[in-house]
Amino acid sequence: MAWLRPADRLSFLHRFLSGVKGRLLAWAVVAAFLIPITMCGLSRADRPETYPGDQMQTRVCRECSGQRSDCPVCAGKGKVFVITPGPNHPSWVALEVVQAGSPPAPPALTTEELLKPLPGGVGGARIKLEKDGKTIEVTTTFTGRTRVRLAPGKWSYTVSKPEQREVSGSFEIPVLTAEIWKSKGLSRKDGDWLEQPLRVEMARSGAHKSGP
Repeated sequence: MAWLRPADRLSFLHRFLSGVKGRLLAWAVVAAFLIPITMCGLSRADRPETYPGDQMQTRVCRECSGQRSDCPVCAGKGKVFVITPGPNHPSWVALEVVQAGSPPAPPALTTEELLKPLPGGVGGARIKLEKDGKTIEVTTTFTGRTRVRLAPGKWSYTVSKPEQREVSGSFEIPVLTAEIWKSKGLSRKDGDWLEQPLRVEMARSGAHKSGP
């Protein structure tokens, strides 16, 4: 700046300082939005999906009381979303397809447990679910398990696989009434799962077999 005239030096400094002030102001605005999000521990990306009639709020994690940075439920954020479900909130349903006569297995409560093979599990079984003209199709994994989210009401189903007897039946999804505490990941402990899995037995031969 030694080669600039005094007036030019002042002009240059004025523009430089104005730019610095502008950047500081911009950062201050960003911080004003980020600090509340960081303090509450939950961001918009953490928000679970809601349905007409639902009411949602945040509460201190009931698993760790907001005290554990390694809490598997709140992921160390100290708070979780809690939903009071409306009449349209769907339930997660665990679906199990096994060979006829297979021994029972404890229901899977977490995503990790859903990866455990069922005794006699039938992988690749196609499950067609229908209600009020709406159709949903899912396929079991090699474990014989899969899961699906279904609205309240009566659903009919058909389970099929090559070289297996087709199985059909129906079941009811009740309206949820208990609060849903949304944990990090997928857990049947949240409160939005059908209490018992839909278990279907398939047979290679013999009479047509229907589920419960």
